[in-house]
Amino acid sequence: MKSTTLERSKGRLSSASNPIKRLTQGDFTQRFGRFLICRRIYSLLQARRQRLNPDFYKKRLKIASDSMFDSVSLDKCVQQLRHEGVGFGLYLSPSMVK
Repeated sequence: MKSTTLERSKGRLSSASNPIKRLTQGDFTQRFGRFLICRRIYSLLQARRQRLNPDFYKKRLKIASDSMFDSVSLDKCVQQLRHEGVGFGLYLSPSMVK
């Protein structure tokens, strides 16, 4: 069953006749995200959040402290990525490939 564009946007759009009501109902981020000043303010707020709490995203993303690549030198890998743009020598373990 195909969903139409109108069905997908349901909940994001408001059909209220009052313009103030239309702005405050539904997904306001979609309405204001098209304005450059709103995007810049959001970016500044996110940067401040990261500076004040550097572990915020680590906790939410559950980033592992151990690497899944065995015997890889981090400095050598970063240097190779910067120089060649490709990380040769990064192999997944056979159990992860299956």
